Amino acid sequence: MSFERYVALGDSTTEGLEDPYPDGSYRGWADRLARHLAAQNPDLTYANLAIRGRKLPQIRAEQLEPALALEPDLATILGGFNDIIRPSVDLAAIGADFDALVAGLRGAGATVLVMTYPDPTAVISLAAGRIRERVIAFNETILALRQGVVDGQENAVATVRMFGVWEVQKYMSINEHIYSPGLVITSADFWNGLTEPQRQIFKDGVFVWSTVSNSGYIANYDKDIQFLKDNGVEIYVNSAEEKELFKEAMQPPVVEFISERVGKDKVDAFIAAVEETRKEMYSADN
Repeated sequence: MSFERYVALGDSTTEGLEDPYPDGSYRGWADRLARHLAAQNPDLTYANLAIRGRKLPQIRAEQLEPALALEPDLATILGGFNDIIRPSVDLAAIGADFDALVAGLRGAGATVLVMTYPDPTAVISLAAGRIRERVIAFNETILALRQGVVDGQENAVATVRMFGVWEVQKYMSINEHIYSPGLVITSADFWNGLTEPQRQIFKDGVFVWSTVSNSGYIANYDKDIQFLKDNGVEIYVNSAEEKELFKEAMQPPVVEFISERVGKDKVDAFIAAVEETRKEMYSADN
């Protein structure tokens, strides 16, 4: 399926704040999505109407009509976080604004893509409890919209269980995402202040922590799958052909994004190590 006219609505995340082109202008995920859509349809037209700092009432007031005027057959909406982090917020009101955005675009014939928010309190400590509650409630508002919108997320099975995503997600496609890398970051001053034996102790500790943590995820994988099934989640296991199609569609933009930041040589080395590990972990019979 290809699209002819794509319009993006939202705030700084969609505008692309802090995701610059080499010339310093912003691109963001919507620009990247548009580029991949254009690979399927070179005649695609694209407009990014998002403006940093905008709250949902502003997005509705300022961006909906211009978006409708462009007659999109695909529209993306990502907004609401600027409302959530304010000292006070009317969740019902911003839910109504979001509903109006989705309904207006769908009523004009557009396919609408929306996204929920992750828990931001890992990086926002001030009023963390209140903000977490608001994010959960706002995500439920989005998920509850009966507008024919498809909402999806990509997470490990353990994450889906531990964070209660299964309470609102009733379909899951298995893509063998078992765990994520654990990143341990220190300042240069701290690291340079350690002796070589101290650094080795630090490295050994991180290795033990990551091994134990990830081993737990793997050991409980089948139990987590059964837990989801027992609680009404319909599980679909992708075929080898479907997984390869998913990889072909999703890996190139991810590789490009990371390569721009850490260097293509490092990414190529990482992918080669992954493939070598895959050969060691899975026999030909599997």
